[in-house]
Amino acid sequence: MIKRIKPFRYAGEINAPKSKSYLQRAIAIAALCEETSEVEGYTPSNDALVAVRIARSLGARVDINSNTLVIAGSVQNQVSSIVINCGEAGLSTRMFSPIAAALYPSVTVKGEGSIQSRPMHMVIDALEQLGAQVSSNDGLLPLTISGKIKPGEITIDGSESSQLLTGLLISLPHLTGDSIVHVKNLKSIPYVQMSLDILRAYGIEIENEGFNTFRIKGNQKPKRKQYIVEGDWSGASFHLVGAAISGRILVKGLNPLSAQADKAILNAFRACGAHVVIRKEGIYVQKKELNAF
Repeated sequence: MIKRIKPFRYAGEINAPKSKSYLQRAIAIAALCEETSEVEGYTPSNDALVAVRIARSLGARVDINSNTLVIAGSVQNQVSSIVINCGEAGLSTRMFSPIAAALYPSVTVKGEGSIQSRPMHMVIDALEQLGAQVSSNDGLLPLTISGKIKPGEITIDGSESSQLLTGLLISLPHLTGDSIVHVKNLKSIPYVQMSLDILRAYGIEIENEGFNTFRIKGNQKPKRKQYIVEGDWSGASFHLVGAAISGRILVKGLNPLSAQADKAILNAFRACGAHVVIRKEGIYVQKKELNAF
């Protein structure tokens, strides 16, 4: 059977999908709030479902109302040990490990599928520098963390991932004393900026010295009643490109000042000659005569 696919032209407007990276970070921070807060822009992806599950394991109450999460901050129960299952989510595994270790004296971190074969040496090393004892499956999950982490000065390697650093930036302000994190070979600077931006939105201040050293005051508690997750530049780029080569579109919910690195696609549009307008309600792209660039 021969199927004919006719040319398609973009026209109209669309809401950008929400950023999973922002959403997962917002869930983790809101779980530490001392007051009930709302995270607007929830989309039930596997990674988001894992983050919600872990937040509940930490003691937070999380209610899902359509696309909004209502999170009553983490109130430690009388239990002294918890188990968090991170599924196959790499961000949640590395981010929530120090957060859980800041709250409970005994934590088991489990995973599923491919995450079980990913090395966790960087997580183990950082937690041990902060005073916890960690046992593992020869550097792999599951991790058993004994003793809460303590404030201090540590050095970590950021060449493979910034996800552990994100967990430290979220967890260390919760501790009673000040901390300093030195980072070598940091590669994922936009993601770290993303974490700093969300923390600032929740009232957490961290001194960033050239993305090499982070000075973190203790006794800081997140305080925010509502956080709106911004649109995902990566997910929206397909529609923006489609309009640039075949029509026009308005994509709502994108932040032109976002820390997301994929917003650089705007530079490609301008270089090839597409018509781009940054509006209050979103990003408008329309086809013009396109040029090689």
